[in-house]
Amino acid sequence: MSVTPRKTRSQGPAEDIDLDHPNGHDEKSGWLNLENELTFYGSYHSTWGNKLIHFICIPLIVWSTLVLLSAWSLPNSLTYVIARPLAYQPSLALVFVVTYQLYYIALDAFLGLTCLPWMSLVYLTATYTYHFPPSWAPFSTAAHPTAVPLAWIVFTSAWIGQFIGHGVFERRAPALKDNLVQAIVTAPFFVHLEFMFEVFGVRPDLAKRVKHRVGARVRAFQRSVKKE
Repeated sequence: MSVTPRKTRSQGPAEDIDLDHPNGHDEKSGWLNLENELTFYGSYHSTWGNKLIHFICIPLIVWSTLVLLSAWSLPNSLTYVIARPLAYQPSLALVFVVTYQLYYIALDAFLGLTCLPWMSLVYLTATYTYHFPPSWAPFSTAAHPTAVPLAWIVFTSAWIGQFIGHGVFERRAPALKDNLVQAIVTAPFFVHLEFMFEVFGVRPDLAKRVKHRVGARVRAFQRSVKKE
């Protein structure tokens, strides 16, 4: 016989309760709970206008960050050009990508591995751009080629775009305000999984649960704003 969980006043509105885990417990907790991570980040990115901006800006932020991190490479290491515009070199950019990928795989092995191709592509193009800056790159000359100003311009513009998305479409401060590290680490995976959910219909059960929980959190936030 199934028992429907009852809520008390301390638990708040019924829609805010995860009926799968009414007492707030799960097999995984903290940073290794994919559903919780997606719910946290998704509650700050619930409108399609804001999502679209993040679909564009998050990859640009990752790419520009990797360009800048490519400056710190392993001493005496060589740059291997796989094909234009793809290059490999051991650097902080590689450490960044490997660390993020290991975390995503720890969250969910299958979904984490589906993120590997585009993260690898972003890393390889960023490495190539740093070592072989395009001739049109701002402040780059034939005598002193550099992709650093280009990376900073892309990085800054993408962040501005995200803040516009939150101000115009979401009308809510970004997740950075509540958890800076969690928001930055989760962002690329969230964008990737939103694409996988919508385009390929991957893990429909997970997508449905996250959508339900995000909706509940957004409505709770909207009610709290009205009370102020």
